[in-house]
Amino acid sequence: SVAAGTYEVSFTMPSFRTVSRSGVDISGGMETVLNTTMDVAGVSQSVTTGESQVLARSAAAPMAGAGIAGGGGRGGGVGFGMGMGTGGGTGGGAYTPTVADRVDSARSMMQSDAEAGQLGDLFEYKLKEPVTIRKNQSALVPILGGEVGAEKVSLWNASGNTSRPLRAVWLTNTTGLTLDGGSFSVVEGDAFAGEGLLDPLKAGERRLLSYATDLGINVDAKGETVPARITKVLVSRGLVIQQTEDRQRRTYTARNEDTEPRVLVIEHPVRAGWTLGGTATPTETTAAWYRFRMDIAPKTTVMFVVEEVRPGQTQYAVTSISDDQVTFLVRGGGISATVEAALRQVIVRKTEVARLGTEIASRQNEIDTIRQDQDRVRENMKSLKGSSEEKQLLQRYVKQLDDQENRLATVRKELQALTADREKAQADLTRFIDGLSSGGE
Repeated sequence: SVAAGTYEVSFTMPSFRTVSRSGVDISGGMETVLNTTMDVAGVSQSVTTGESQVLARSAAAPMAGAGIAGGGGRGGGVGFGMGMGTGGGTGGGAYTPTVADRVDSARSMMQSDAEAGQLGDLFEYKLKEPVTIRKNQSALVPILGGEVGAEKVSLWNASGNTSRPLRAVWLTNTTGLTLDGGSFSVVEGDAFAGEGLLDPLKAGERRLLSYATDLGINVDAKGETVPARITKVLVSRGLVIQQTEDRQRRTYTARNEDTEPRVLVIEHPVRAGWTLGGTATPTETTAAWYRFRMDIAPKTTVMFVVEEVRPGQTQYAVTSISDDQVTFLVRGGGISATVEAALRQVIVRKTEVARLGTEIASRQNEIDTIRQDQDRVRENMKSLKGSSEEKQLLQRYVKQLDDQENRLATVRKELQALTADREKAQADLTRFIDGLSSGGE
């Protein structure tokens, strides 16, 4: 029966401080629910026993830490609060609840209205009681309450275009249940610190969640544009093996301008084919990032170097290596003068074998040409019929065949000698290469 309009609402209760809310919009014909937490107004009782006096202070005194609560209905999601304040009364004065007291008091009043359960890789929440939502209204239904482990850090990602890291929490789901995705809010002390989005988080899973920009830290990253290369060349089992190792360094410099220490987490990209070198060890590794943790004292600067290594290897058969390839290996470095001289000698021996092969091919080609010409002469001799002119031509053909046979005999001897020379040169080359295989680097 309250008329539509804007109201100021006050909550009063004996022994508690009055809480007022202004600017409360009320719509006609609809129910509006307001919840609040009321602080104790300093109730105390004095009890005298003998000569001792005991002062008892009453207040809701919950434990401090991180808490998580889930809400359902229209616009529902996951909310997470973190209490970090301290306080309390002294002597016989009124007791002032700490931030942790108020956080736990609010949590104790929020009872979960759903039962959770796992369905293999899926999960479900069943409401204990039906929820009625009237037309044009929404409802926020608590579905899960529990404690989670959270550590406050500053998160800087190498792919970002800013020198400022993000404030984040390293959250571990210790509820034993799956937390649904949604938005979350972070409260530090009595102030709102930020908000972010949370993907579904399974029981026991750890996740970095960012929620605001950290203006107290400045991060600068500088890296080598061209990796340094180390080359080594060795000969083994008839192969020339060129081993290379590319090294690249990236230096991160972080400055903490705040008056409080910071824990900075740097996300360095994981690159295919590259592995970490040096002494840097990541706290956590994902498919895309290495996460390095750094502790930074107030008003100090810390430098952190990440070194990466990419090994490579190229092989050449000694028997097929060319003079240009040897020159390329020499220019690349990593090849000793002994190996270079040996490879040059291999090329000289290969050249000799190739020359002998060319001579053999030339002699064989000459033999084939003479045989073809002899076949032609013999065919011409068959066509002669015995006239005086034909007899003279026959005599010339016979002399030509005789000269060709003499040349054939000479060429065959040369071919035989060249073949023996090539076999010997090839055997010497093989023995030389075998000596390189056992001779090492």
